[in-house]
Amino acid sequence: MKQRMSALVQELQTLHETDNRSAEQEARIDAILTEMNDLGPRMERQATIEKRLAEGRAQQQTPAGPIAAREYARTEEREGQEVVDFRSPMERFLDSEAFAHYRKHPKGASQQLLVESFHGRHLRSHAKLTKAADEPVTAREVRALIYSGTAATGMLQPDVFPTIYRGREAGLMMRDVLLNAETTANAITILRENVFTNAAAETLEATATTSTGYSNAAKPESAITFTSETFDVATIAHWIPVTRAALDDLSFLRTYVEARLITGLKRRENNQILNGDGNGANLTGLYKTTGIQVLDDAYFGTAATQNAGSETENFERILRGKTLISTVAEAQATFVALNPADHEKLQTMSDANARYYGAGPFAAGNISTLWGLPIVVDAANPVGRALVGDGTMAAVVDRMDAQVFVADQHADFFTHNMFAFLAEERLALPVFRPAAFADVELV
Repeated sequence: MKQRMSALVQELQTLHETDNRSAEQEARIDAILTEMNDLGPRMERQATIEKRLAEGRAQQQTPAGPIAAREYARTEEREGQEVVDFRSPMERFLDSEAFAHYRKHPKGASQQLLVESFHGRHLRSHAKLTKAADEPVTAREVRALIYSGTAATGMLQPDVFPTIYRGREAGLMMRDVLLNAETTANAITILRENVFTNAAAETLEATATTSTGYSNAAKPESAITFTSETFDVATIAHWIPVTRAALDDLSFLRTYVEARLITGLKRRENNQILNGDGNGANLTGLYKTTGIQVLDDAYFGTAATQNAGSETENFERILRGKTLISTVAEAQATFVALNPADHEKLQTMSDANARYYGAGPFAAGNISTLWGLPIVVDAANPVGRALVGDGTMAAVVDRMDAQVFVADQHADFFTHNMFAFLAEERLALPVFRPAAFADVELV
């Protein structure tokens, strides 16, 4: 068929180059094309048959045994194609001479049997068999172990949760136990009661007139004096730089950064409400407010508690502060602020029989009230001191509530694809009656 196809091609070439072909020559061209169309599929089928026969002869000529086949596959070629042993590694392992020898002689120490990869190149796996004397070889013992160890380190990708996890924020804060208000000014001026002269008294009904007037009808006169005090609005702020790429790649990042900035503001706010010294841009905190009651060791030296020197003295010192607020300031205590260390100390106090005064370790929650007062637990509160107060006698007044601003105009941020996240708030802390707060020193 190949010779016939070659002859037809030569004849067709000759006729094609003939000028002014006759009708007989045109008819011959048509006949050649028809014959060539018939020969084409027959030749392809014949080529496939010859290829399959060659492959079969090559397989028959491959040396027996996996080791010989492996060496033959590396060195011999048949009709331009490398002969490959297509058995799996485990199949070649079970057919190997080394394993056959091991089955005949299973006693003794361990031996290592090499099994090559699918194509006899590159990858190599090892199976190690250890047999005690007279112990038979079972199918289970020759199975390879598949494990997710170091071999899979580069292939297994960790799953990433699309968020950043952080601890729970503190519960009750100072803002929560004080009055909250708003202002549009940059300062708050209040009238604070200075002196109240209470002359209230019982008065008899008038019974007669005299030359000087009515008898028994004069009512006593009381007096109140005021002083004005101004509290400036303070600004608390901080910012964080973030790249544009980070915001694009991490969808949760903007929300997270904004939340952390707000949290930072509130923590600093809490510190200012308690400890601000009033200098510069600082608020005047409750501990630094002139006129609050101070119950220190000197005070308790002259006005000792009932169980002074006992483990429960701190309980009674705090109660004394609550009492003075009602008697001196004519107010009603609504909270007590403690450092976490002092709060823990109170929680773990116990009697002579190791019974906790508080809820104990198996209660539903920690001590959240003391003498009926909610406890604000915050590290900003000084260690060894408790602040007892009437939350209606001071206020957190917001000029601007906490807000987050985002801009790229800072420095050269625009040309560097950077954003500045700025969190800011403005507030004042007017104290209407300082005597309604008591700074209690603990032992």
